[in-house]
Amino acid sequence: MTHENLAHELALKTPFVSIKRINEKTGYSPVTKGCTLRILKNVFAGEKVVLTLDLVSCNGGKLGFGFKDPSPEMLENIKYFVSCGRGEGFPPGERFKHSPEDVEAMFQMQPKAVLENCNAIEFKPYETGDTPELVLTLVNADQLAALATLFTYRNPALDAVIMTMCSGCASVARLPFGELRNATSRAIIGNCDIVSRNHFDAETFFFTIPAAEFAGMLADADGSFIGAPAFNGIRKRLIK
Repeated sequence: MTHENLAHELALKTPFVSIKRINEKTGYSPVTKGCTLRILKNVFAGEKVVLTLDLVSCNGGKLGFGFKDPSPEMLENIKYFVSCGRGEGFPPGERFKHSPEDVEAMFQMQPKAVLENCNAIEFKPYETGDTPELVLTLVNADQLAALATLFTYRNPALDAVIMTMCSGCASVARLPFGELRNATSRAIIGNCDIVSRNHFDAETFFFTIPAAEFAGMLADADGSFIGAPAFNGIRKRLIK
């Protein structure tokens, strides 16, 4: 099955997105302030975006996309901002984590140096012949269930697909790039970030897939549940 056929079968409203690490002297971003993850709205609309460090205004984005690893200086501010705040004279805490220590522990558990020898990330609509490292799509709950089932068609592991609380950009860059180092790479469910989630449709999530596994999913799709009666009920809901 082609990626166009799979998108049609699942009634995806946005294209699959190709993501890869590259080296570029200059980048391009339609978003210059605020949440940089909003670039995906442009990519879903057909644009190619190349992100470099200087195009990311948000410190959380610099960490989430992997352009910087958390230094003690960065963590000193972020750990309070993401949790309880630092009191009078400082921004109020977002209260996503109970304590600054929990925030620091979360960042320390994330993979480091994920851009390796590259200085930019390319996002573009996926096309046949592309050589991405990751493939991302925007999905509703039924589409997510279908893609997660297809991703695990040949993988019996119970944690082959994970959803974890992190920034939206970390869920499409830092964590999935980190997964590529593993012998068996997992898919990541993202768009759980309360801040960046505001910029995307209420019923949607990201699903980020290692490109090698995406190729296997396309090869398996015709013989999978997608052609079986079990999928008919979901298919009818998707094509409404």
